[in-house]
Amino acid sequence: MIYKEGNGSYGRCWIEGDGNTFWVYVMDGRSKYGPFSSLTDAEREYSKYCM
Repeated sequence: MIYKEGNGSYGRCWIEGDGNTFWVYVMDGRSKYGPFSSLTDAEREYSKYCM
């Protein structure tokens, strides 16, 4: 499931997760960060790359 989507200087980015584990994708999905155990942690990472 996609939780948040946006664009930044690194291209399209989004947060994907299953409710327990979350991943941050940047550069149109070419880079992936995680796993994060909470959406809050994933959003913190996401905000480094996207708005």
